[in-house]
Amino acid sequence: MTVEICEEYVGKDDKLNVEEPFVDPQGRAAALNGLKLEDKVEAELVKIGMTAMSYREFESGFLKGPEGSKGLLLKRVPHVTPYGTRGYHEFSLRGVIPGNVRIECRSQRVAGTADEKLPYLFESVKIAQEGVAWIILDGDGFRANSKDWLKKNADAIKYKKIKVFPSFASWKSWINVVFN
Repeated sequence: MTVEICEEYVGKDDKLNVEEPFVDPQGRAAALNGLKLEDKVEAELVKIGMTAMSYREFESGFLKGPEGSKGLLLKRVPHVTPYGTRGYHEFSLRGVIPGNVRIECRSQRVAGTADEKLPYLFESVKIAQEGVAWIILDGDGFRANSKDWLKKNADAIKYKKIKVFPSFASWKSWINVVFN
């Protein structure tokens, strides 16, 4: 079954298939930008010698990378959310430093609501089992002061190391100095 879509918002010949889930084009673009950031982070870590694999592969018994691997980069890693439910974070870096590293990526290309999710992200990182967290932000669409708020609150945590990077470029520069 199809329905007409208001021509004011889309092309006049467009139809909406109501059997398929509705996808907000702006939300889809935001999700794709987030995935692009994750892909760039993964590529950089692989380039410096990490072995990337899904958490599911890791759990099924593939416990170490090939000879010469500096560490494991696990993707889509489960965690307990601040609500006590199961969630997933982008990456966990294992075997590099004691305590493992949780890596969270957030992209905000245009003004929107993603930066309103930063307090939830921060609460999630605070209760995480990993002793170290890297939060990589990217894009110019974050609300004024949101990145500074996140950094200030992360710096105030003393029981774990939370490092906030205001851009992919700043993280990339830092990671290449640290691991090379």
